[in-house]
Amino acid sequence: EAAVIGAETGWLAYGLDVAGYATAAIDVRTGEKYGLGVYPIARYMRVQADLLDPPLAAGAYDLLVYQEGLPAVDDETRWDILVKNAQRGLRSGGWMAIMAFDLVTADPIEARLRAAGMTLMEKPQRQGMRVKLGDIRDRVLGRNQTAPPVIVAQKKG
Repeated sequence: EAAVIGAETGWLAYGLDVAGYATAAIDVRTGEKYGLGVYPIARYMRVQADLLDPPLAAGAYDLLVYQEGLPAVDDETRWDILVKNAQRGLRSGGWMAIMAFDLVTADPIEARLRAAGMTLMEKPQRQGMRVKLGDIRDRVLGRNQTAPPVIVAQKKG
C-alpha cells in the first residue's frame, strides 16, 4: 500500500497504482481541472485532507510520498508533526520520500528523521569533470537539468 500526500492532480498516485500499489492520493484540492478529480478513471482512492495531518491508519503503508505543498512548511513544530504522522502510518521496514523541498530545510528534516529512528538513504554523488562542466553550463544558460532533491528514509523494522 502507498499514499501520496500533496498529490495535486494525482499523476504520481496514478503511476503507483499502475505499478501495482493500492494507492491513496491525499490533497486539499479535489477539483476537476486542478486537484484529485483530474483523472476520474484512475483507481486510486482520493482523500481530501490536511497535508500535515493526513488520516493515515497506523502501520498501513509500505510507502509514503510527500510530493508537493511541503515547502510552505516553515514552522519547526509542523515538521515534527509530519515526521510523527509518517512514523505512525508506515509499517516496519516501510519507506518514505519527501520531494520538492527547499535545500535550506533538508538538514533539519533529516535530523528529525534520524531522531525518530529512521534510516536515511545516502544521496547519490555526481562525479566527473564532464558532469560538473555540464552543470555549470546549465546554470549559466538558466537551465536546470538536475532532478529535484528528495529525502528517502526507511522505518526500522
